[in-house]
This record gives sequence, C-alpha cells and structure tokens, in this order.
Amino acid sequence: MNGKPTYAQLEERIKELEHLKQIEQNRLLSFFESIPVGIYINDRQCNVQYVNPVIKKEFGTIDGRKCYSYLYDRSDPCPWCRNDAVFAGKPLRWDRYSKETDRYYDLLDMPFKNPDGSVSKIQIFNDITELKKTQETLKEKVRDAEIRARELSCLLEISKLFDQYGASLKEIHQGIVEIILRSWQYPDITCVRLKLEDKEVVSRNFKNTPWQLTTKVIVYGKTYGRLVVGYLEERPAKNDGPFLAEEKEMINAITKRLGKVLERKQVEEKLLNSERRFRNLTENSPTAISIMQDDKIVYRNPASKALTGALNEISLFTSDENLHSDDVQILRNHYRKLISGEKQKTTMSFRFYPVDEANNRLDMKWVHCMASVIEYRGKNSILTYMLDFTKAKKLEDMLKVQEKLASLGRVAAGIAHEIRNPLSGINIYLTTLKKMLHNRDIHADEDKISKILSQLQSASNKIESVIKRVMDFSRPGEPNFTLTNINHPVTEAFNLSSVTLRKTGIRLTTDLSPDLPECSVDPQMIEQVILNLITNAAEAMRDMDHAKKIVISSFSENDSVCISVSDSGPGIGKELYNQIFDPFYTTKSNSSGIGLSICSRIITDQGGSIKVTAGNLGGAEFIIKLPVNP
Repeated sequence: MNGKPTYAQLEERIKELEHLKQIEQNRLLSFFESIPVGIYINDRQCNVQYVNPVIKKEFGTIDGRKCYSYLYDRSDPCPWCRNDAVFAGKPLRWDRYSKETDRYYDLLDMPFKNPDGSVSKIQIFNDITELKKTQETLKEKVRDAEIRARELSCLLEISKLFDQYGASLKEIHQGIVEIILRSWQYPDITCVRLKLEDKEVVSRNFKNTPWQLTTKVIVYGKTYGRLVVGYLEERPAKNDGPFLAEEKEMINAITKRLGKVLERKQVEEKLLNSERRFRNLTENSPTAISIMQDDKIVYRNPASKALTGALNEISLFTSDENLHSDDVQILRNHYRKLISGEKQKTTMSFRFYPVDEANNRLDMKWVHCMASVIEYRGKNSILTYMLDFTKAKKLEDMLKVQEKLASLGRVAAGIAHEIRNPLSGINIYLTTLKKMLHNRDIHADEDKISKILSQLQSASNKIESVIKRVMDFSRPGEPNFTLTNINHPVTEAFNLSSVTLRKTGIRLTTDLSPDLPECSVDPQMIEQVILNLITNAAEAMRDMDHAKKIVISSFSENDSVCISVSDSGPGIGKELYNQIFDPFYTTKSNSSGIGLSICSRIITDQGGSIKVTAGNLGGAEFIIKLPVNP
C-alpha cells in the first residue's frame, strides 16, 4: 500500500494551514485591538496602514490619509518626525505633548518587516497625561479603578463561562447577557441584546435607545452577529457618549472572545464529523486495518477480520505458529524496531496461514503490510494496514511461466546452435568409423581410430556442458532468504578469487561501506553472482598486457544496498546493454551466453536489479541494487 498522501489529502492540509494562519493573524489583531494603548502603523511614505480602537476613538477612521494629516491635521510632514532614523533600523522612544488633543504621550517607534519584504513602522502611544496631572485626576482615577475592577470581574466571569466544560452555546449566550447587565456603570438602566445568525438573546428590559454600543461578532473573518449594550436613560458624556473607553474595549474583547469560542465550536463539530467520516471509510475499506496496544489488538475493521479469519491477528506479530518459516525473523525484526522506537514507520511483505473455526490451516496468503507508530487514546500504539496480494502473487508466477514459455523458442534455438557443431562432428566421425569397419582395415588404422574416439569424446563433453548450463538456468531454485550484511558474500567471493587472479596479473581490490543496513537475500546466490562477474571481467582482460584491475565496491542508496563490479577491460558497447543478459547471447567465441542470464535471474528473484554501464576504470561496470525491505 502506497504511504504517500493523495492530492485531496494535500489540498485539505493546505486549507488547514491557511486556516491556522488566519487564526494566528486574528489572534495578533485581537491583541492589538484589546491593548489599552494607542497603536498605529505607517509605511515610508507616511501612509497610515493600521490604527487600533484607542487611536480610532480619538482620531476617527483612517480614510487613506497620511500620518501627519490624520494625527496632526497638517498638509506637510511633521518637523519632529523621526521616520528616517526608525526606517534606518533604530528603535526610538520619546515623548511629546499634542496641542490637538491636549495630551502627553510616551512614544515608542520600531521598524518591522512585512511578509512581502517591505518595511513599516509601528508606533505605540502610551498616554502619560494622567501622570502629569495626578493631583487633579486622583479622585477620577480611584473611581475609574473601581469601574475597571468591575469590568475585569465581568471579563473574568465571562472567561470562566467560556471555559466551562460542556456548556452549550445557548447557555453561553444567556450567561453573557446576564453578566453584562450587572457589570456596566449603571446596571439598573442597562439593557443587552446578543444576536447570532437566526438566534437572539435579549434582556427583559431591552429596547432601542440613542445611547448604545454595538460591536460585531466575527467568525473566520465574517460577521456572524452583533452585541448591543445600551442605557435606557441619558447619562453624562464620557469617552463614547455615556460609555467609558474601557467599556468599549470590554465589549470588543467579549465579542472577539465569543468569536473565538464559536470558531472552536465549529472546529469541534468538524472534527466530530471528520471522525465519523473516517470511521465510515475505515469500516468500509477493503484494506485490513488494525490498531495494537501493549501486544493486544484493540481495533480491527471488517476487512481485517475477513483476511485473518478465525486467526487472531495478534499471533502474526507475537508467535510463529501460523507464519511461513522463512518470514518469521523478518516480521519479528520489524515489530521489534517499532515497539522500541527505533523506527516510526515500516513496510514488509510476509506469508501466513489463516485458520477456520475448527483451527484447521487454510491456503497460504501473501500480504503487504505497512505499520506505523501512532497515539491512540493517549497511548503509543501501532497502526497496521494489510493488503492481500495472494492473487497478484499467483498471477505474477503465472506471468513468469508465460515469459519462460515465450522465450522457449529463443532458448531452443540457442541450444540447437550450441550442440549442432559437435553433433555434426560426431556424425562425421561415426561415418568414418563405419567405412573403416566396412573395409576391415581396423588394425591398420588404430592411431586414426584412437584420434577419432578422442574427438567423439570431446564433442560429447561439449554437448554435456551445454545441457548442464541449460539445466542450471532452468532449474527452479528457491532463494533461502536471511538478513545479511551484503559485505559478507562479497568478501567470500573476493577471498576465493584474489589469489588466482593475482597469478594472472590482475589486481583485485574492494571498497566496501562499513555501515550498510542488513537486507534479506540468499548469501550463497549473491556470492555466485559476484564470482561470475569477476570471472567475466578476468576473461575480458585476458589478452591485455598491463593495467588489469577489478574493483568491487558496496554502498547504500535510498532504501537499497548496491554492489559495483568494475574492470579496466575493453568494456561493452552501449548498443549491447539491453541484450547482454539475454539467454545464449554472448560476445565471446567460447561461451554459451548463459552466465549473465543466470546472474540476472538470481538478482531478480531476490527483488533486485542488475545493469551494465561504462565504468570509471575504462571497462564495464555491473551495478547490483538490492532492496533493504524487499
């Protein structure tokens, strides 16, 4: 089963990331909107890009104006402007008295880089007028502190309401209205209405009056509803009609938090729907899916139960009773790496015998399994996907048989070509012997007869050799797979060949990687392939006088282990790369052309590949690639 995500999954992930990005932007904006100091942002050309409610309350909307026009009603830049220094990368803190507002401000200017690479300036206005007029405003501050405490108490109560586990949206809406009623400056004449789409919660005394604060409830950037707080009677003007600036900030904070709660509720609902869809997909999936915790199966979908039958799927991973004997160790190693944390994900193919209700063994099944470590219900678990490819395996074997039958004609032609000449010679020699017998001149030609018999024996040996090679090629040998460091069979082949090759003037060297992963192969067969390639390389350099060299190297590449056998011989033409592994194809006069075919078959049967190319030594280079997880 392919572990790569689908296009739909990638598209969904992109949407989730965009959504998270929007949430973070809204969170940052919420911070700016709720902070009780003035904040505005402008670019190098003095264009105002953003103002928070504190500044907007005092100076109005931006309307695309320059900062000096918006803040100071000027037609040209302010002479005290510090933009050049700030945009040069130097944060500045300074204070200034504004005649327009009759206020003192502590100003902090800082540059920051926008996502598009441009630079803007953020200025934080901290009103310090009250510090300079402490004596005159002390009583007002004490009163404001009391009001603020009541407002904070309001926010605290609403925060607890939002965080109350299991509270429904209707309960949250009703609680907000009741908390606001007792938290404003004049609770006896306060009225509240909260409308969200088609739902509305109002206080009993609510009616529309000229003295109201209205704030939008924003959910995912769209207006979802409105919160209205009003007075039934006129009261002295404060910052915004009869309302305090803090009350306006508080109603903004309430609606923003309410918007976040509604977003969270929608996300929770989507997650529940997603979980339902996922369960439906899992339950109806043709792939066998199961979850294992502490060596026990805690979930199996119907396909998993159908695949293993009465056999408990856990036994596949913890006992070898129903596993094919060649696959027991492979499966154990994969399972051990998962539970030890050495690997988070792995894939494997293995064979097992399902059983019926009477515990009788059924026909063997081939399965491809992908297992990964996940968290399920707060605990580390192993999620497995198993796909039954028994039918595909049988079809694959049938295709191999068909391929062999299709090549039977070519093989027969090769055999005929190989034995025709010696067979013709045998016929000629037998005819000669027949004539000699007919002439009764045997004793006179004993030497001649002895020579003919020797040549008959030689021709017979050639035919026997051809038949033996054909039998070796066609014999259906089954590899004996074991987890092996590929350097071991390579080293054995080197030890068997090095002394003999040294006597013929050929230098045989190795360059083997010391940290190769183990792979599942038949070591004896791999050794046979390496010996064959060394022999071929030696024969190709037989007529050379100098610089005869063979290098065997090993290395890892992605999820494969590779072996390279290169020589300094005459090489192989590119036009022959696709024919060199065909049965009975050879470029040598005294070769049957079966050796490389046998090598190709051995490597293919073990899930690998072999190819030939031009090597760095000037001759041919054969590269064998074997999968780590076949």
